[in-house]
Amino acid sequence: MKGNNGIIGGETKLKKNKIVCHFCNKKLKIHEQIKCCCDNYFCLKHMNRHSHNCNFDMKTKRKEELKKNNPKMGEKIIMVQ
Repeated sequence: MKGNNGIIGGETKLKKNKIVCHFCNKKLKIHEQIKCCCDNYFCLKHMNRHSHNCNFDMKTKRKEELKKNNPKMGEKIIMVQ
């Protein structure tokens, strides 16, 4: 007998959250799930940063990684504009 809160015989039904493409809402299988640096999942068609208008700044992230991994080189970097 089903109650008001969705409990059947003392057990609760849990829905699994299906992972869908953040851009086109297509359901993704386990081998199609590609996570971008902006922490969203995309299908194969929208996995490219330019396809889903990614706003993550990869250039700044890479510069911070270089400064962190090469502390001596961080002082010698000359800004070229």
